[in-house]
Amino acid sequence: MSTHGDDQDNRTTPHPPQLPNPRVRVTLGGKGLGVGVLVAYVAFSTLLSLQAPEYALIFFIYAAIPAALIGSVVGWLLGLVLRQVRNQWLHVAAFFVVGTLICAPFGGLSSLGAVLFSLSIATAAAVGRLSVRRLVKICPPTA
Repeated sequence: MSTHGDDQDNRTTPHPPQLPNPRVRVTLGGKGLGVGVLVAYVAFSTLLSLQAPEYALIFFIYAAIPAALIGSVVGWLLGLVLRQVRNQWLHVAAFFVVGTLICAPFGGLSSLGAVLFSLSIATAAAVGRLSVRRLVKICPPTA
């Protein structure tokens, strides 16, 4: 028996480089998510302040925690769903539509009215998503 063949069998073959998942085309990191939530929070506070200027400071203070918690979770989940959609404008539209649908039941609790409150949140979500369009990494589809 030759030991020459044994040496070749015991060699480890180098692993091929890890390629990105071919199905994942649009990605946004934690920095982008944080910037989007912050912009959406400021936009929402501004929109509510325009509707009722006497409560501007209250809106700004009390909107921070829901925007951080709910906005980041919903934004992250919606981003996962939209990973294969390359068109950034469809992302913005989806954030507006989902923001409207999620907030519509809670709009009745607002003194501003259900529609106006829901549209304020939806507009802020869309503005937040639009603000991070340049931070998005779009991977070309693989063949």
